[in-house]
Amino acid sequence: MLTLVEPARAAPASPSFTLAYAAPDGCPARATFVASILERAPGSIETRSEPELVFDVRVVPEGELTRGTLTVLFAHGEHFEREVPPARCADVTTSMAIIAGLLLAGALLPEPATKVAPPARKPPTSVPSPPPPSAASRPEPAPEPLAVRGAQTERTRFRIGAFMHAALELGALPFPGVGFDAGAEAGLERPSVIAPSLRAGFAYSASKASRAPDGAGIFRLRALAVRACVLKLELAESFAVHACALIDAGRLTVSGRSTTNPLERHMTWLALGPAGRIEARLGRVVALELEAAAFGLVQHDEFVLEPADVKLYEIPAFSGRIALGVVACVP
Repeated sequence: MLTLVEPARAAPASPSFTLAYAAPDGCPARATFVASILERAPGSIETRSEPELVFDVRVVPEGELTRGTLTVLFAHGEHFEREVPPARCADVTTSMAIIAGLLLAGALLPEPATKVAPPARKPPTSVPSPPPPSAASRPEPAPEPLAVRGAQTERTRFRIGAFMHAALELGALPFPGVGFDAGAEAGLERPSVIAPSLRAGFAYSASKASRAPDGAGIFRLRALAVRACVLKLELAESFAVHACALIDAGRLTVSGRSTTNPLERHMTWLALGPAGRIEARLGRVVALELEAAAFGLVQHDEFVLEPADVKLYEIPAFSGRIALGVVACVP
């Protein structure tokens, strides 16, 4: 009798894993979670090529706390899921990192999956082979690695919100030209430099210029302000810079004061140029932001006081603007 013995395979020296991580703002970063895993399984390595374990970590808000779900998929097909009850986000992620580290270190075994014994080999006699297992008794097929796909869905989402700023005009109106703008925003939040967003709102500014003893003029600007942003650079976990293009369209009204001929004049306002915005997030809903813009005007008139024909103010061809305020987004 000849017996064939399959040689035992040596266990890999460095168990490998891949990680999909989705957590709200204020939670530990993905790198912190990976470091916590490696602290408990020092010989492990993170890889994208044929990992032995796939971890899918999802943390969602629940009131002032967070709830976590850890899904584990093994290379041989077994998978299981663990839920961490509501707690502080740092505690929830630490609990899941401990489970992941113990699995990689071999100190924690997964729950055995329901298995069906394979049918016996057909003997050389005419005895029929046992029937195949029924559909109800077959083990559930291993799911596709949805972890990465799910994490991408969590981290790329549509954002809507509203903003309001206090503004200072840098030359477009007689200094100091102060005002405000407010409106709505829509865009995509995604882990990429390309993160388009669009803002539209109403802008108002006012200032005064005088030429004693000939009189004065009140300048009022009302415009539709649009900001189209494409690029977003994350400087830190709570800081980001947006690069935008601006277009403001409206009307500048100048009313005479303390003059013998107090007329009112109008100028079409059409401004084009670049804008940059620094955003400091205070949470998942509210952020502080500072915007700086430079623009050129298609029309830039000169205003004079009549009847003396005294030059009151000349609108420059190029100017700038600084605005400081808040933005609030739907979580």
